[in-house]
Amino acid sequence: MSFYDDFLNYFKDKFSKNQITNENVSGSIAAELIIISSTLITALLLRHISIVLTAVVILVLLVLILSNLPISIKLFQEQDDSIEKMLFYAVVSLGVIVSIFYWGGL
Repeated sequence: MSFYDDFLNYFKDKFSKNQITNENVSGSIAAELIIISSTLITALLLRHISIVLTAVVILVLLVLILSNLPISIKLFQEQDDSIEKMLFYAVVSLGVIVSIFYWGGL
C-alpha cells in the first residue's frame, strides 16, 4: 500500500485544485495498465510478419513506456469533453481492436 499512498499524495500535490479521490487514482492506474498491455499485445501480434520486427518494436515500446511513466498524469490533464480528443481515442481503440482481429486470427 505504500506505492498506492505515494501515488495518491503525488496526485494531490500535482492537482490540488481538483477533487482527487481514491477512485480517480485507482482508475488512472487501471487505465495505465490497460494502455501498456494493449500496446504490448498489439506489438506481439507482429510476429506473424517478422519475429525480428516484433523484437525491435517491443524493445522500442518498452523504452518509450518506461521513459514516459506515469502516463496517468498526462491522461488526467487531457480529461475533458472536447470532441477532438474523444474521436482520437475512439480511433485508437478501434485500431487496436481491428489489429487484434486481423493479426490474431479471431
